[in-house]
Amino acid sequence: MQLISNLSPTEHRFDDGGVVFGFRSDSLDICRLVLSFEAGSFFQSQPLEADAASRLFSEGTMQRSPQQVAEFLDYRGIIIEKSKDTYSADISVYMLRKYADEMLPMLHEMLTQPLFGEQEFEVYKGALRQKIETQVRKTSSMAYRMFYEAVYGKDHRLTRFAVPADVDRLSLDSIRDFFHQHYRLSDAQIVLAGGYDDALAARCHELFGGRTIDADSLTRCEQPPQHSNQREYHHHMDSAQTTLRIGRRLPLRWDDMDYVRFMVLNTMLGGYFGSRLMSNIREDKGYTYGVYSATALSRDDIKFFITMDVGNEVARQAAEETYREIERLQQDKVTAEELDMVRRYMEGDFIRTVDGVFERAERFMQMRIEGISEHFTDNYFEAIRTTTPDDIQRLAQTYLRKEDLKEIIVGAGV
Repeated sequence: MQLISNLSPTEHRFDDGGVVFGFRSDSLDICRLVLSFEAGSFFQSQPLEADAASRLFSEGTMQRSPQQVAEFLDYRGIIIEKSKDTYSADISVYMLRKYADEMLPMLHEMLTQPLFGEQEFEVYKGALRQKIETQVRKTSSMAYRMFYEAVYGKDHRLTRFAVPADVDRLSLDSIRDFFHQHYRLSDAQIVLAGGYDDALAARCHELFGGRTIDADSLTRCEQPPQHSNQREYHHHMDSAQTTLRIGRRLPLRWDDMDYVRFMVLNTMLGGYFGSRLMSNIREDKGYTYGVYSATALSRDDIKFFITMDVGNEVARQAAEETYREIERLQQDKVTAEELDMVRRYMEGDFIRTVDGVFERAERFMQMRIEGISEHFTDNYFEAIRTTTPDDIQRLAQTYLRKEDLKEIIVGAGV
């Protein structure tokens, strides 16, 4: 069966070189506008600046109070969503097409004349402090941080995690400076999806610019050397459960066929409900409600990890069973039947993620942010069709050697 991802957008290009990417559906009344900026946590001078700028810029403008902005949006049923990762910060606006002509100038006002009011700042800090204080006590959060420190080193830019004291170090001046430096409209990437027309695309370009970024020009982080066989354990006296996280950085690129074939291996190991880890550790042993493995692809590198929360009394057994499943993949070839089941799942799951213009636009934007082209999708389907039991065994033997895996265990089960 031939699968078509249909991730190529319409490119609305303008005389000044600007571009607005579009995924149009004339059957929809709703449209979604996404503005993406290089304004993630990598660029901040201190922890939490990027998060604060993303959260607070829409809380009022120099002309309108926070209440007036909220009433404007609520009356028209307009939703603004914000997301932020290592490098990018995205603003997504969902609106009926008939309100777009009113909303676009309002969004422009938010981006060019944000209020950053003292009262909203204090409310934000209070909620943020409580959130961080709760997170740092969770075994899952501690394991996540320790894993990144094991992978990159404790002094790396990607392991500067926020602590409660960082909330008190925030200032409105530093947040304003960060926002005005990194949310420049001339640097925005723009994607429209849903019920829009050429006139709306032109209006978006008029107000927000819109440009295309070459993958080679994206900011990237220097990669530290690989360190093997690192085991870290943290005894958490009061924890009701223990968190395990096992994994590594993969010495692969997004356009390597070995990477997309590894995705097939990962799915079989722990990437879906019928995986080997789920069947063993959840269904058979009953050690956890859920265990999964995944690959995390970024513009810097690719990380592989297995994670689960287990009862304190079975933490060691869960780790042993994890390595046992890896060893099975290294020693015994998988059956054609199991591999076919994984193929069907991966094909169906991909179709689900691009089933609709909003979903296709989302995937397209994610790929652009990470510097990935449609060549990845071609490789993905090629890997699903052609990966063999020999490939699975070779990849497990090459990339899942125990001496290359980091093992983090946090909780009372240590």
